[in-house]
Amino acid sequence: MRSLSRTLFVLLALAQFFALAIAFQKPAYAYADPGSGLLFLQVAGSMAAGALFLVRSKLRKFFNFGKNHVEEQAVEQGQEIQQ
Repeated sequence: MRSLSRTLFVLLALAQFFALAIAFQKPAYAYADPGSGLLFLQVAGSMAAGALFLVRSKLRKFFNFGKNHVEEQAVEQGQEIQQ
């Protein structure tokens, strides 16, 4: 119960902070470069591709664990695999 009340207090404090930040904002007279949005999309796409690669390799390792486990250990130790 104590952690719930603490969490609610923190959420209320954050809500008040954001409400005040929005209420007292000043207009910004600045130039936003159109290329910055494209840079953001490129970074986001690269991060997504990297995450998918990691997930794919983890899933492949998990599902193929029983099949190639002995062969991988032999290759890591420098032994030849006889078939």
